Amino acid sequence: KEALKSFDYDLILMDISLKGDMNGLEFTKLLKKDACFKHIPIIAVTGHASPEDKQNCLKAGCAEFLSKPFVNSELLNKVETFLHKSI
Repeated sequence: KEALKSFDYDLILMDISLKGDMNGLEFTKLLKKDACFKHIPIIAVTGHASPEDKQNCLKAGCAEFLSKPFVNSELLNKVETFLHKSI
């Protein structure tokens, strides 16, 4: 979280299977509770592709969901949508 304070981000690609103290869903929830970061859209990127996985990501605060493997154009379209909203 401290690393995010060093730059003004327009979008976060969140790997849901983060290793360490917390996974991507937990980190997303933490960011969405913080006034400094809650406005930043988060796209969940994960190998877990079930409808339940998608629902969990959206419920945690992710604005979009992208399961691996994905086509580059899929990612670019989602990113472009959010970047155009921030202009």
